[in-house]
Amino acid sequence: MTRTGSLLVCAAIVGATSSLAAAGGTPACDGASGGCREVHPTPGCNIPTCCESVCAFEAFCCDVSWDQICVDFAKTLFECEPPSTALWDNGPIVTNPGAGANGADASAISPGGTLFGGNFNRPSFRRADDFVVPAGGWQITGFEFDGYQTGSSTESTFTALSVAIWSGIPGEGGTVIWGDMNTNVLSGSTFANIYRVTATTLTNTQRPVMRLGVSGLNIKLAPGTYWIEFAATGSLASGPWVPPVSSPTSWPIGNSRLFTVATSVWSVPVDGPAAGPTQPYDLPFRIFGSGSSSPCVTSTESCTVAHASPGCSNSACCSTVCATFPECCSISWDSGCVTAASELCGLYVCPSGSFPANNCPTGAILVVSGQSIPFDSTTATTVGPLQPQCGSTGGDSQIWKDLWYRFDATAIGRLTASTCDSATFDTKIAAYDIGSGTYDPTTLSSRFIACNEDGADCVKGTSKLSFITSANTSYLVRLGGFDGESGTGTISFAFEPAIAPQTCATPGANPIATSPDSSVATGGIACAAGGVTRANSYAKVFNASQLGAAYSFNCVKFGFDNSGPYLEGLVRVSIDPTGGTPSVAELQTVAEFPVGLYNGNDQFLSVTRAEPICVELVPPQTLVVSIDIPAQTAGFATFAGGTTSTSPTYYRSEACGQPDFVDLATVGAGFPNNHWYVQLSGDIGCTDPILGDLNLDGVVNGADLSILLAAWGTADPVADLNDDGIVNGTDLAILLGAWTG
Repeated sequence: MTRTGSLLVCAAIVGATSSLAAAGGTPACDGASGGCREVHPTPGCNIPTCCESVCAFEAFCCDVSWDQICVDFAKTLFECEPPSTALWDNGPIVTNPGAGANGADASAISPGGTLFGGNFNRPSFRRADDFVVPAGGWQITGFEFDGYQTGSSTESTFTALSVAIWSGIPGEGGTVIWGDMNTNVLSGSTFANIYRVTATTLTNTQRPVMRLGVSGLNIKLAPGTYWIEFAATGSLASGPWVPPVSSPTSWPIGNSRLFTVATSVWSVPVDGPAAGPTQPYDLPFRIFGSGSSSPCVTSTESCTVAHASPGCSNSACCSTVCATFPECCSISWDSGCVTAASELCGLYVCPSGSFPANNCPTGAILVVSGQSIPFDSTTATTVGPLQPQCGSTGGDSQIWKDLWYRFDATAIGRLTASTCDSATFDTKIAAYDIGSGTYDPTTLSSRFIACNEDGADCVKGTSKLSFITSANTSYLVRLGGFDGESGTGTISFAFEPAIAPQTCATPGANPIATSPDSSVATGGIACAAGGVTRANSYAKVFNASQLGAAYSFNCVKFGFDNSGPYLEGLVRVSIDPTGGTPSVAELQTVAEFPVGLYNGNDQFLSVTRAEPICVELVPPQTLVVSIDIPAQTAGFATFAGGTTSTSPTYYRSEACGQPDFVDLATVGAGFPNNHWYVQLSGDIGCTDPILGDLNLDGVVNGADLSILLAAWGTADPVADLNDDGIVNGTDLAILLGAWTG
């Protein structure tokens, strides 16, 4: 075979995006031993993807020999770069190795985050992140970036990539020292064997991640901190998108930048739910070349132990620390670097010295319900992880000078930890699930479950945290300050058992339901994102024609689905004076029922009361029954019902931008046939109850007295006979005056 082409023929396709999936493969590329960038007499080369690409354009390279023309062309292709160790790796995106579709790696949204990826479509948006060149400097030969276009196959759809390097922060006085945002420097793009997914949909294939390569560079950089700017284009309408640095156990914080072309403004992009909390994030990229590898890549030393060499083994934390304190990557990782790692990265460091006994989580004080404990945090140190989920103002993600407490829950219920009006400074309180109590303190960020910074109606920024416990589970409660504050005070603990399931003891002779079909085989729609069901509310309406002139009921039965742990919801009965679609501002609450929402699908739940609710509607008035379901962080919580109904199902969720009720049928396709099942259990007509007949058995006697005494000193609406807000001697006198024996 005689070579007929020349290097000029090959040059026409330099810079073209490579497609590496060749059906069946080329035999010469299977097991070839010669280097792709070295001349050798045998056909093929030792990097199969490179070999396939070269031979697709020049068959001679796989039929006769791998000559200089094959080598010259191989040097232009990204997939022909020999495997090498990165000088810099800005952080991982793989969270679940091998757990994706067809055995690929999965990159799941981190706990607390909601972002699949940030837009880096070159005509509209550009991204940037920082890196540190250590002593000795670098000679850069290439870059790698990660990106995807939703809906693509594993064949890359990327067509261009632009890159620039900045000295200084973009938008804050920095200047471009290499590259630009107009030149296409994409050498090749291949499937990275990674899918971007959620933690609950690991095998989803909508977002295959591509690895974008730039090769053949010769960039020399002196030691210092730099920023790399990049943007891409693709053949699909989606994005392109770049996933943030991700972790399966924590929510990594970062400092990347976003440039919006339309406004010519650099900003700090954030991740998190619309209602907060949010935090900035880092972006994945790798730098290749020669020179001293960053100690953030090569170091095997712990970031929480001082050592004479620079850098530490947690590359993400190391780069974060060195961006602020370069000496930690150029001289040594001393005690100051350890402190910075603790504060900037949330790594666990328990110091020795004269500190409070519960200065560290390993020394947490065991507490019980009803206990109040004085504290003084002025000499405490900060040892816990960053918790941006606390929603603090000013970007303060730390809980400073923290003290630790432990509560062992034996049952499902609600634990409240409070410094409300009982501390001298602005406090924060966070909680962590430590399971059976045996845990690694370095995993605390992944065990975070709840936080409160400023409690409702609490003065001086003091806090009140409530959260649901599981049975036979231990929890750490972390008390600290906002923005470095500390001081004295008292922290109290209270535990309330879960609301017990209720049944309709006296269902009434005339039950009225929203559907003739009493099954609850259909689950409802809910506002959800990132594996979390947001707070949702649903409502059903009963009109005068259904209830008659008067209707009396003491039980509401409804359908409910919950694939996660126990929640506490609230059922409301209200009057809508104008009828039609309910509006929150117009509803007049008649009764409220706290309800325990336990795990299980296709459930019938009930809320009851001893004293019946009497409803006398005058058109256009309607009776509205609604339920508020809080966020479910480990499952899906929504209504249950069927496909038939006598009235629409109404829905609202501020987290999804729907602050007032709308007909569920208008929300999206497929929902018109999802209806919440609600049944009122009662009787036609209303009978005024006998004053003092608390159990509604027609007489006032010792059974009613027992009910009143059990409610003594509370605001129980049933036993509060004079409606003055407290059950006391006045109510007892009323009951005894109505005594019938």
